[in-house]
Amino acid sequence: MSGLLRIGNATVARVVETRVAYEPKYLFKQLPDQHIEQVREALPSWSIEAGSQRIYLTFQSFVIRHGGRTILVDTCNGNHKNRPDMPRWHQTDFPYLERLKSAGVHPDEVDVVLCSHLHADHVGWNTRLDNGRWVPTFRNARYLVSDVEMGHWRERHAIDPAASVNHGSWQDSVLPVEEAGLLDEVSVDHVLGSCIDTEIRLEHAPGHTPGQVHLVLSSSSGELIYCADTIHHPLQIADPQYALTDDDPGAALASRQRLINRCMHSGATLLPAHFDEAGTIERHLGSARFRSF
Repeated sequence: MSGLLRIGNATVARVVETRVAYEPKYLFKQLPDQHIEQVREALPSWSIEAGSQRIYLTFQSFVIRHGGRTILVDTCNGNHKNRPDMPRWHQTDFPYLERLKSAGVHPDEVDVVLCSHLHADHVGWNTRLDNGRWVPTFRNARYLVSDVEMGHWRERHAIDPAASVNHGSWQDSVLPVEEAGLLDEVSVDHVLGSCIDTEIRLEHAPGHTPGQVHLVLSSSSGELIYCADTIHHPLQIADPQYALTDDDPGAALASRQRLINRCMHSGATLLPAHFDEAGTIERHLGSARFRSF
């Protein structure tokens, strides 16, 4: 995604933490052998590694400026987190805050941090390590999480308070924000704001997690849908049955299919969490495919 996206009087920019090439069946366990080669020409070139079948996921945040506020959407993996069961994310040292500042955003200037859901790769920069303590990175922001999502993981934590939840991210990236009094549980249809003709609101998209939400920006000029992890890779647009690990696979597939049909018929701009580019969904050979801007 080069430059800014504009919807009405809102702008959207991205801040990349890292980009990773995966063996496709490492992510999508049910994917047939050689499937990537069979569909390569229908997929964006940025989504597949040249000379191999490995597929890319990008880990990134999005900065929305709207109505005088700065909204940061999802905060990647974070640095110095103990993730021994996720070696790629264990004790990392990404220049994320420097990239955020290069995008014109100082952490103290962030007004809202939206957590679309609470998986470890979406909440890591909620906190930073300061003298051995996890403290909120965005100390002037309100952190928004759906009440359904918070309730689900709070129940998981209550079953065994000593157990690591979400690879430890509940303990090091969520609870410190709540304890600092900066976390707001909001409804899954919460409206973040409306200015001139542009509205920003949440929409419930259960399945990947129970309380995952999409962020929808709508105006007279069109609609943009940040769809979090409902779709991880462009291959799922033609083949929505293939998925990463979901809390409720049936609900996740239903959310994915609804989103694909909606975008295909409305022309809405689609912005998934792990894509390199925003784009639209178009009909292709009786199915659907993603077309980058």
